[in-house]
Amino acid sequence: MKPNDYIHHFTAADDVRLWLTRPARHLDKLYASDGHILIRTYDDADVRVLDDSPLVSAAEQMLKPLTERNNWISAQMVLPEEWLCCVCGGIGKTITCDRCEGDGVIEAATGPHEITCPKCDGMPERGDENGAPCEHCGGSGAGFQTVPVGNTWFQRRYLALLQTLPGPVLLSLNADPKEVAFFTFAHGAGALMPCRES
Repeated sequence: MKPNDYIHHFTAADDVRLWLTRPARHLDKLYASDGHILIRTYDDADVRVLDDSPLVSAAEQMLKPLTERNNWISAQMVLPEEWLCCVCGGIGKTITCDRCEGDGVIEAATGPHEITCPKCDGMPERGDENGAPCEHCGGSGAGFQTVPVGNTWFQRRYLALLQTLPGPVLLSLNADPKEVAFFTFAHGAGALMPCRES
């Protein structure tokens, strides 16, 4: 498995911070992040990158404590069944109602008050293969779901993503469940932000 096979899964589908939507390259390494998970792996000429990305220096700073870690556990764990995104229904893309322009309500014809949009019935975004990446799930199609690992909670979709990397994939937790966790895999390393219990 080459980095081009997996690195794009670690970028943001749609973000105003352009440097999170494309991998970065520095010397012989590639970097990618969506703001919640960060990966560093070996270079692959097939990967298109964003030049002069601020991601490189931020990633190296974030990964400095990695060398001091010694409490590694396997990331190959049984995960609960995945929930689908409640907005896109698991498609990963949405379209917005053109009648209410995403508000779910329109001005009533009979007076100065709002009524539920009759076209979308108050649900202005819906899953559609031809739409834009779903902002609610980041284009993954997965609903927000947390899983406990030791004393820390992580989004299920990120734990599942770790399991797709070339192994062995190892995870290192902190005593403080609010601190970033680290991971290693056959071709690199990364960091994963914890979340609150759902």
